[in-house]
Amino acid sequence: MPAVILLSYGTPNSIEEVEAYYTHMRHGKKPSPEKVEGLESRYRSIGGKSPLLEITRRQAQALARKLAEDNLQVNVYVGMKHWHPFIHDVIQEICDKEHGELTAIPLAPHYSTVSTEAYRNEVVEATKKVKPDINLCFIESWHLNPMFLDTWKTLIEERLAEDHNNTFVLFTAHSIPERYVQSGDPYEEQLLETSRELVKMVGIRKWAFAYQSASQTEEKWLGPDIQQKLQELADSGEKSVLIAPIGFVSDHLEILYDIDIEAAQLAMRLGLSLIRTNMPNDSPKFIAALASLVNNANRKKDSSRNTKS
Repeated sequence: MPAVILLSYGTPNSIEEVEAYYTHMRHGKKPSPEKVEGLESRYRSIGGKSPLLEITRRQAQALARKLAEDNLQVNVYVGMKHWHPFIHDVIQEICDKEHGELTAIPLAPHYSTVSTEAYRNEVVEATKKVKPDINLCFIESWHLNPMFLDTWKTLIEERLAEDHNNTFVLFTAHSIPERYVQSGDPYEEQLLETSRELVKMVGIRKWAFAYQSASQTEEKWLGPDIQQKLQELADSGEKSVLIAPIGFVSDHLEILYDIDIEAAQLAMRLGLSLIRTNMPNDSPKFIAALASLVNNANRKKDSSRNTKS
C-alpha cells in the first residue's frame, strides 16, 4: 500500500516543552532565558499551546478519506521537523510497515531553501537509512495548484464586505533571510505569483504583500514587515484591511499571535479595521487540493512506468 507523509514545522505540546523545542529549532544551541520566556509568553497568549499538530492530524485523516473516495487506498502520516512526531521517527514507522511507495508533501506551498529543501533533506536522509529502495516522490511546490488557489479564493471572498472595493487586501507569509532570495531562491516570486492569481480570481482592486514573523537576528530578512505595512496603510488613509496569510495552511502561533494579537493591537492603535481570513485547515476544498497533489504524482509514476516498459 502507498503512503503519504504531510510535513510540518512542529510545535511544543505544553509550556513545559517550549525550551526543549526552542533548543531543537536552534540545532541544539540553548536559547537565553529571556528568549525562552518571550516564546512561552506568546504561547500563553493563545491558550498555552498551538493547534498545529491537531490540525495537521485532521488534515491527514481527511486526506486519507478523500483519497479512498478517489479509489486510492493509502496510509497518511504526519511528520514534524522540530518536535514530536519527528520526521525521521515517522519514516521509520512507514518503512517498518513495508510501504513500497511514499509521497511527501511539505505543508508549505511556496518553495524555499529554508522550508522545502530542509524537509526534503530530512525525508531523503531518513529513507536512505532505513529503506533506500523506497519509491519516493517529494512534491516541491504547489503554489499555483488550481484547487489550492480556489481554496484561498473562497476564504478571501468569505471575509470581504459587500462593498469590498474599499477593503485593502494584505497578503502575508513568513519572512526568510534575504540572502536566500539573492542566491536565487524562488520563494518571493512564488508568493507574488499566488497573490497575483488571487487578485485576478477575486477581482481585488487594492492589495499589497508583506512578510511576518521574522526572527530577531543580525541579518536582513525579507520585507516589508506586516507592522510597517499597516503603518503605511494607515498613513495613506486606508480604513479597512483584510489579511490573507497565503504562505500558511493552518492556524498556529504565527497566525493566532502574530496576526490575531500583535497585528490586531497595532491596527487598533492606528484606527484600522483589521480582519483576517479563515485558514485552509481541514476544509473540504483544501483537502481536495492535497488529494490532487497525490493523484497527480501517482499519474506521473504510472506514466513513467509505462514509458520504461
